[in-house]
Amino acid sequence: MGRKSKDRPRKPRTEKTEAWMWTLLPKVQDIDLDKLTMDELSAYIGKSKSTIYEYFQTKEEILLYLAQVVMEPLAEELFNSSNKGSSSKDEYIHVIEVLGRGLAGVSTHLLEQMKGNFPTVWMAIDNFIILVLDKISKIYKSGMNAGEFQKYNIDLLLALDRHFVSSIITHASDSIPYEQVNLLIEEYLNLRLGGLKKT
Repeated sequence: MGRKSKDRPRKPRTEKTEAWMWTLLPKVQDIDLDKLTMDELSAYIGKSKSTIYEYFQTKEEILLYLAQVVMEPLAEELFNSSNKGSSSKDEYIHVIEVLGRGLAGVSTHLLEQMKGNFPTVWMAIDNFIILVLDKISKIYKSGMNAGEFQKYNIDLLLALDRHFVSSIITHASDSIPYEQVNLLIEEYLNLRLGGLKKT
């Protein structure tokens, strides 16, 4: 008797498996992920199920990798690129632009599905959100200290930002179904920037 699929050692992931995720991303925007089968996933990726199992054990593992493939370039650009010498306003705009570009093609429905059905995936997304909010907090503080931004309670601003992100996901099916996340975030942060800037 052979070993179960879950017990086999997996191949390391490569640029090839990353490319599979970009193929998969547009196909999972508006479907019920909890009902998605491995057969359907392999068909969406365009590889046999046995090939998929060479790299992944479970559906949740594939979806976690999908989230990581989307978030890692964003994290690289947001946290590892240097904006030294930029104004707080320019740093804020940089965050807006990076999130807008990076989240293009991600629907609120997809995030809602991740949050409701795949706790490991959602934990990774939530950790990313916390890092982004921490960066925005530093920009708020720097801008207020430099006199670029009006002085507001930063904890309150971040609580509102966090509420906005949470609302996108938890109310996606009611108030903003199938809207693209990047457009909503860009509009929200542009509104926020307009309120922060000193006239």
